[in-house]
Amino acid sequence: MKNIQNLNTSKKTEFSKWTAEEVGEFAESVINTIREPLISLDQDLRVITVSRSFYDFFKVKPEETIGYLIYDLGNKQWNIPKLRELLETILPQKASFDNYEVEHDFANIGRHVMLLNARQIDQVLGKKRIILLAIEDITERKLIENELQETRRELERIVQVQKEVISDTKESLDHEMEERIFEEGEVSHRQDALETVYAIETAFDSNIELLYDQIVQSISATLHTSSVTIDEYRDGRIIRGSKCLDGNVSRITNSAPPCMICQSVLYDKHPRQFSGNLRKLFAGKVCFDSLRFHSYLGVPVNGPQGNAYGVINVLDDKKRIFRDSEIQFIETLGRYITHEIFRRNLESRLRRSEEMRILGQLTLGVAHEVRNPLNGIMAIMGALSKELSDNNRFEPYLNHMRNQVTRLTELMEDLLALGRPIREENIHEISMVTLVENSLTTWLETQEPSKPSVKFLKPDAPEKCIIMADSAFMTQVIINLLENAHNHSQAESEIICSVSGQIDNKVIFFVKDRGPGIKEEILPRIFDPFFTTRKGGTGLGLSIVRQIVENHQGSVVAYNNTDGQGATFDVIIPVCIRK
Repeated sequence: MKNIQNLNTSKKTEFSKWTAEEVGEFAESVINTIREPLISLDQDLRVITVSRSFYDFFKVKPEETIGYLIYDLGNKQWNIPKLRELLETILPQKASFDNYEVEHDFANIGRHVMLLNARQIDQVLGKKRIILLAIEDITERKLIENELQETRRELERIVQVQKEVISDTKESLDHEMEERIFEEGEVSHRQDALETVYAIETAFDSNIELLYDQIVQSISATLHTSSVTIDEYRDGRIIRGSKCLDGNVSRITNSAPPCMICQSVLYDKHPRQFSGNLRKLFAGKVCFDSLRFHSYLGVPVNGPQGNAYGVINVLDDKKRIFRDSEIQFIETLGRYITHEIFRRNLESRLRRSEEMRILGQLTLGVAHEVRNPLNGIMAIMGALSKELSDNNRFEPYLNHMRNQVTRLTELMEDLLALGRPIREENIHEISMVTLVENSLTTWLETQEPSKPSVKFLKPDAPEKCIIMADSAFMTQVIINLLENAHNHSQAESEIICSVSGQIDNKVIFFVKDRGPGIKEEILPRIFDPFFTTRKGGTGLGLSIVRQIVENHQGSVVAYNNTDGQGATFDVIIPVCIRK
């Protein structure tokens, strides 16, 4: 393009001696020798001459190019807004423009990036103004430039990452150095902790309450904390625990449900800690609200099947963040507690299973042997009553004999129920709400003429309380618990029974009375066969309840009410999971 411009300036005198035809031939020869596509336009922007490379590159023919308006070339594929701006606006004001990029989809060759250079030449070839337009395809160059830019950005990113890695490594090394310095100062502390674990594992084997006492005392002494508690839960309530407060150890005997923070530890199954004014943070929603603590650490005692047996709570009256080594120390003790609870529960279940198997075999045989003679005695008594109906002197003796035979008959029925297995074909889907309603109606009909006051609280979504059960057996469970509550309630006091909504794929049915409650020393024995505190009781009613509930893969738990009036029995049964 510069050579052509020089032709316009330095050779102007020489061109003036040539004929128009000679000048045209010379210009065409010059145009065809240029490697890039080149095109000349007149002042009306119509094509005068075109280089051979233009035809080759854009795949067009001379007859559809020469004399045409540039915008009409190739089915108007050159009607490009940017090109119009160059030729009609910029070029008339300037003699030339260089390196103007245009990206466009061309019909014959596809999308390309072109670099345009243009010059105006006055009074050449008999024209007032000629425009030379050189076109360079820079598509591949742009791709390479883009790739280079992307590579440069990637290198910059890698360098930045490496800088961050180096920075993190330095911080990590600094932190590790601080940790090592701290750990070297805590060797004696960890040694004490290990000796504590070893002492606990080798010293206690018989009494889990003593084990809890030793653990809370050891944690408090090792970590120098104000308070440590162990709460063991079963079916959502505390069944036992120990507390060490300012070095003094005591037992936890209340059967309260877990507080908000303990429940979160049980649910997450991971340690949680808080620091600050705990009374202000939790505002009466935690079990330690009455004390002024400023640090809390809760470590769950996780069971082997993903369940949580309890929580170890560590509290301090000063602000502190419990270190990983301290948490690991408590978790180690928690795993030992898990082992002990699991072992004792397994031994208890095996022992009870064997006892119930033997007892079932024995009671079935005894009940069948005794029931027939009792029926005979009852028939003879009926005959004697008729024979001696005119003699009132014998009526008290006959009534006493009849009552005793009736009591023995009921005992035999309980013995048969205790040893009777559940048959698979009798287990069906049934609503727990329907079961309770029907059982309550049946039981109240037997309480004539003075019916007890019973309040039944139904769940909001009874359709979610579906269980797989033998309805006859579960009816007996409900009636036995209602009868037990009635026998231990004060006159005219209200019995409350309820079915909760589905919680953790379980349904909870409870019966609450307003009687004197259960003495703490006998609470662990109330489900044992033949154990009773009621005069005239057989001691089998609650044993039958536990046997039936456990045969339905459930559990039953008893506890005294928190207000000190009466006791509550919870029956927890898995819900029916529909596939």
